[in-house]
Amino acid sequence: MDYFNGYDNYLVIGAARSGIACARFLAERGKKVKLTDSKSLEKLLSEEDYGLAGIKDDPRIDFVFGRNPSDEEVARSGLVILSPGVPPDIRACVCAAEHGIEVISEVEFAVSFFKGDIVAITGTNGKTTTTYLTCALINAAGRHCFEAGNIGYPFIDHAGESADSVAALEISSFQLSMLKYMKPKAAVITNITPDHLDRHKTMENYIAAKANVFANMDEGTLILNYDDETVRNLASKARCDVKYFSLKSRDTDAYLEDGWICLKGIGRVAEASKLKILGPHNIANAMCALLCAAVYTDDMTKVAEALVAFSPVEHRVEFVRELDGVRYINDSKGTNPDATITAINSFECPLIMILGGYDKKSDYNEMFDLMQTKDIKHMFIMGVTAEDIIAVAEKHGMKNYTRVESLREAVEKSRQTASSGDVVLLSPACASWDMFDNFEQRGRLFKEYVNEL
Repeated sequence: MDYFNGYDNYLVIGAARSGIACARFLAERGKKVKLTDSKSLEKLLSEEDYGLAGIKDDPRIDFVFGRNPSDEEVARSGLVILSPGVPPDIRACVCAAEHGIEVISEVEFAVSFFKGDIVAITGTNGKTTTTYLTCALINAAGRHCFEAGNIGYPFIDHAGESADSVAALEISSFQLSMLKYMKPKAAVITNITPDHLDRHKTMENYIAAKANVFANMDEGTLILNYDDETVRNLASKARCDVKYFSLKSRDTDAYLEDGWICLKGIGRVAEASKLKILGPHNIANAMCALLCAAVYTDDMTKVAEALVAFSPVEHRVEFVRELDGVRYINDSKGTNPDATITAINSFECPLIMILGGYDKKSDYNEMFDLMQTKDIKHMFIMGVTAEDIIAVAEKHGMKNYTRVESLREAVEKSRQTASSGDVVLLSPACASWDMFDNFEQRGRLFKEYVNEL
């Protein structure tokens, strides 16, 4: 589907990263574009800018801020491009449907323009690290690869790359739920656990959105987590080649053997203990990335070197500082209980946890089941979900917690509580939107407060 030729008038809803990038892309190519956001210009500029300051005076773009687009404005559009943070059931989308106007995402628009390969990576957790790592390994395999998508770099900014390029595309359930035509060269599903049920309403809808990553693949490679039954069962829907990775089984395409990460038909690739990224979940992420790189080469020499040299992604079990024998770890990207479970399992030492945030209707019971088996020295709990998390902690007989009003307070009290050998772990198990613009801002502030100690 060509969403660029045949349309002259575009309505872009949502002035965050992808919306701004789309508006700029269209204006630079002579298209009429209206960029709208329900927030005021002043509020948007006072929050994280995402490049709005650079285009707000562009005469080629018609801006509508502080309100939703009117029915008349929607009806005059040839195509509506919706930012991923905007629910697809808003009045503007309903109006577009009433007038037979298609509503697509920035990713779908970029897909129609890009001529290279797409390696699409999704899952509840691990997709950001896997995307960065996949990009590094495909580059090591000899193909030009770039990261884009939900990772924070709008795909449309790279859509003009050459046909020899590979897009390592992190793609969220919000973006996937709107996709119709994307046909990746390879697709990855790292895992699926309950998340974003406030948006998707049911687990079945959430799983269906994730499965959309390979809906159009009648060739290429689908890479699935064999250890995740929900993910493994999706293979029955695939019409392409399926490869599995596993931390438990050796009868898969990527597996562990005597401490080495191995690929079927190739053998040992890298010693797991040599990786700079911590925890078994990152070994699984490495397997995903290796299987993606294997699409482009079977010579793993340089790929293995790149894997061992790869450093952790910001905000994902990221080492910040060691002070008086206490390590401070930023896992702000731990925005759901399963991600926090993964972070907790990365350490075998006393933990001081910083938990809480925006309410995504998550279930914290499994997380506390694990925490009962670990050395959780203390918990500092904040945000909208604080009372819910405290209730589950009490139910599990865990009373070693303190309610705090801010992240700074949590950091300062963690410093007072911690002893040499402890880890202070920010892994909130919740989204950030109650107190912060996004998880990146939360993570950066955590690092700032830690470095002020």
